[in-house]
Order: sequence, then C-alpha cells, then structure tokens
Amino acid sequence: MCIRDSKYLEQTEENFLINISLNSIGYVYFELKDYTKALEYYNKSLAKSKLNGYKVHELESVSYLGQTYNELKEYSKSLENLFNSLKLSKEIGDKFSYSWCQFILGEVYLSIAKDSNSTYLKTHFAGNRTAVLLKAK
Repeated sequence: MCIRDSKYLEQTEENFLINISLNSIGYVYFELKDYTKALEYYNKSLAKSKLNGYKVHELESVSYLGQTYNELKEYSKSLENLFNSLKLSKEIGDKFSYSWCQFILGEVYLSIAKDSNSTYLKTHFAGNRTAVLLKAK
C-alpha cells in the first residue's frame, strides 16, 4: 500500500485494517525521521481506534506517539502518551506492551537527563529532585 493511498483507506469500511495501516504509515514516516507526518498518522489512528473501541490499536498509537514526541524533545507529551500506554496495557492485560512501555519510558528519562536545554528538566526537577523521584514511585 502506497502512502498516497491512505485517503482510500480512510474511506473504507474495514476499520480494523485502517488502524493497522495508519500506524504502519506513521512508522514509515518515523523511520524516515519525518516526525510531523508520523504524528499525523499516529493521531489519525488513535482517533479511529477510540471511535471504534479498539483498545489494542489505541495502545499502539499512544506508544508510538510517546516515542515520536521523545524524538522531538517534547518530553511532557511523550511521558503523557507513554503513561496512557502503561494504563491501557494494564487494562487489557498486555504484559509485553507494559514492559516495552517501561523500557521506552527509561529511554525518555535518559533523553531528558542528557538534554541540558530541556525545559522539562528545568521545570520538573528544579529544586528538590529527590522529592520528585520519590513521588514517582
């Protein structure tokens, strides 16, 4: 399926396949480092999965959104999506996704720590770093 054929996908009745395809197209853009386009397709998939009640696809979409926002150094959005992913994976009993999400969260926290210009780091960890870390447990 070509990326330009996505308009056809959005008009078909096969909602299950639409979600898979939109996430796949988003992933292609993610790998091409076109994060804006990746976000566009992940958000389309998320909206459709919520509309149709597909929790598994919702889980995938928010996980991908979290990873993409991390690449864009938008850490608050990344963490928000990844925590939603943890919640969804727990809800549906998907232990693999839950553990994968924890791994990605670790990557985000490492990115935050390495990014000395991070407004997230300055805003959320300024002052009492120990209290914030204890609160997170």
